[in-house]
Amino acid sequence: SGDPLIDAEKAMRARKRNVAQNPKDPLIAGFDPKGSGKDTADLVLRRGNVVPFYKEWADPMEPMEYVGKLANMIDTYHIDKMFIDYGYGDGIASRLKELGYGDIVQTVNFSERPIEDDKYLNKRAEMACNARDWIAEDNKSIPDDEAFYTDLLCVPREKETSRGLIHIESKDNIRKVYGRSPGISDAFWLTFAYPVKKTSGDKFKKVTVDN
Repeated sequence: SGDPLIDAEKAMRARKRNVAQNPKDPLIAGFDPKGSGKDTADLVLRRGNVVPFYKEWADPMEPMEYVGKLANMIDTYHIDKMFIDYGYGDGIASRLKELGYGDIVQTVNFSERPIEDDKYLNKRAEMACNARDWIAEDNKSIPDDEAFYTDLLCVPREKETSRGLIHIESKDNIRKVYGRSPGISDAFWLTFAYPVKKTSGDKFKKVTVDN
């Protein structure tokens, strides 16, 4: 985007910044399942001030294949909370809950009511702006990866409705310009859906980009 939601220079600084993961911070996952066409399924992990890992799946998979991969991630890295886009992920989340991950997995509808409903049009706008503000701070770190970086910058700057509520350009319009849905951005935004407390006790496994 020529005028992106997330400032390119601030994102680049976060990309080049090395910040240690704090074991006391909860590990939060955002998962945006594959939609259609050139869309990808995307998973982003965030622990406090650090996004240590993200994963793209370009090839289509059956929902139960995603269930297996996500369950393995939860068990391996002791994920405290996983927010899943309701649109394509309701069935995936339901199965994970059946497998015993009900306290960890939560679906999020991007059009649902935001926490600050006097400021944002919907949950999507609230999450996106919270992610923008997070990156703007001087102590944040994201993957030093071109695909992650460019996906964040494809989303145009926020706008206001006639009622003064902040909203974000629709995914359909972004897809027309960018060629695909900004799945990495959506997954990253999902890590800001709701406040999360650490639930995995003293368990801690450092997540790295090599996983």
